[in-house]
Amino acid sequence: MTPGRHVASYALILYSLCSYAAAYAAEGESSEQEQESKNEFAVFLGVTHEGRRDNSGAAGLEYERRLNQTLGIGALAEFTAGGADFWVFAVPLTIHSDRWKFILAPGVEYVDGHTEKLFRLGTGYEFVAGSMKIAPGLNV
Repeated sequence: MTPGRHVASYALILYSLCSYAAAYAAEGESSEQEQESKNEFAVFLGVTHEGRRDNSGAAGLEYERRLNQTLGIGALAEFTAGGADFWVFAVPLTIHSDRWKFILAPGVEYVDGHTEKLFRLGTGYEFVAGSMKIAPGLNV
């Protein structure tokens, strides 16, 4: 499979998950307030560092579907530009405890024409600002 097809395949999977969630939310099975708490879309900016690379800027999109008050599952796509441009695609499982969240995310990293498996662990804290959340986090 060519590099472009890998990226296109992962983008299609991410798009499908988000489309399914949006359609499910539009069904109106519960109140609008409950739906807002079940589906969360996020844009993130950050800095990444890996032993073989210098610090590089990262940007991405993330979706989470809350299964219950404690557990959520979703999809993320992240692009890092710097020493070597690469993409990360993962399926995060998020455990929520009040405003804290703990993330376990198996996925793949696409760099320099090949794909590597990865497993991301992370934590973050959510600050509520009106209808938005600001959630600084740390992932390894």
